[in-house]
Amino acid sequence: MPKLPKVKFGFKKAPPFFSLQRLVEEKKELEEQLKNVHLESPVQGAQRTLDAESVDESEETVKMTTTSAIASVLQRTLRSIKISLKKAKHGSYGICDRCGKSVDPARLKAMPDAGYCLECAKIVEEKQGE
Repeated sequence: MPKLPKVKFGFKKAPPFFSLQRLVEEKKELEEQLKNVHLESPVQGAQRTLDAESVDESEETVKMTTTSAIASVLQRTLRSIKISLKKAKHGSYGICDRCGKSVDPARLKAMPDAGYCLECAKIVEEKQGE
């Protein structure tokens, strides 16, 4: 079992639902999934010649696009979990990155890597959609 870092919280005490182990396990799982996605990737290295006899070119393109999208989501989620672990270590876990208020414990329970309170998350999503 990996050694868990010392944790501080943006709360007076650790939220009852907080599980550093859960975040560590999710991190390990995502790293494994990313490794598997890269192993199964139809693209090996920067370039790969398409074998017209074994795979139709359009199918190959779809596989490459799908693999790339999956890897992107996994990387983004992994990055978010790593940030949450750093925040837990430095005492800012549970504090909104935008407004500095406490993130609702129910939100953290549902999304342990949430960096924003619900109100700020909506604002950030709207800005990203523009």
